Order: sequence, then C-alpha cells, then structure tokens
Amino acid sequence: MPPDKKKILIIAGAVLFVVILLGVVFLRISNSNRNAGQNETGNQGSQAITKKPLQKTQKKPEQAAKDFYDWYVNHPSPVKSGAYLTREDLTSDFKEIMGIFVSRGIDPGYDHVFCDALPSLPKNVTLGEPIYSEGGKVALIIFRDASDGKNLFQMWLENIEGNWYVSDASCIE
Repeated sequence: MPPDKKKILIIAGAVLFVVILLGVVFLRISNSNRNAGQNETGNQGSQAITKKPLQKTQKKPEQAAKDFYDWYVNHPSPVKSGAYLTREDLTSDFKEIMGIFVSRGIDPGYDHVFCDALPSLPKNVTLGEPIYSEGGKVALIIFRDASDGKNLFQMWLENIEGNWYVSDASCIE
C-alpha cells in the first residue's frame, strides 16, 4: 500500500474514533440534562415510573439507594431472574437498561450493573453525601467499601413526585 494511502487511512480512522467518542459523550450529557429537569408542562421526561409512588412517607435519596443495593446484593439473581422488574423504586429507563443486559446474555461470573466479579460485591458499604443537580431533582451517591473507604460504585437517583427512584448505577474506574 502506498504511504500516502496509509496516512489517509490512519487519519480517517482517528477522525472516526473522535467522532464516535464525541457522540458517546454527547449522548451521556444529553441524557443527564434530560433526566435532571422537567419539561415545560411540568411532566417528567422519559424517566417515567411504571408504578404508583412508593409510599406516603418520603425517603431520602441515600436511603433509597441503600435499600436497592441491599436488596440487590442479597438477591440470588436480581437481573437474570427478572426480579428487578418488580422493583417499584427503579425508573423505566433503568429497568430497560437491565433488560438489555439480560438480552445480551448474562455472564454468571460478572455483575453487569455494578461492574464487579461475582460474588465479591461487598455487602458492607458506606454511602457518601448526595450530590444534587441544580434544582435538586437528581442526586448522585458514591458507594464506598466500608473496610478501606475505596470508591466502588455511583448511583443516580431521580426525584419524581416526591419519591426517589434509582435511574442509573455504574462502577467507578
């Protein structure tokens, strides 16, 4: 292959990589902005819930996050079994994401929600103080290993009609 053609292919590959990377970043920012606020009519965006509000008393976001995590690590198969579908404290979008993990096939030795080797998800975690979006409709909570304080996971929660719902979770790399 002539050297000029090689250079063109390398440049084209680099440009394609940058475009894909920018697309991923743009989608993440777009989703964050969409999730953080309400539309002009006062209705929530696509983060609608599938069930009625959880309860009459409101939980703090850190309690909602801890309740979901405790259920998740103590359930024998929260994703593969479809048990997550019965959780009223998850947004529809998060349930859809978990469904994608199932449809792609679950690796029995790896947790696709909290990005960890199973069964090593720690049961003893501490939660950082919530970091709220402008307007307080979205909260980010960092989970830490209780034994060494290492940051493990991050969970986003969304306040919908006064109740906190888990809208995303991922590992911290």
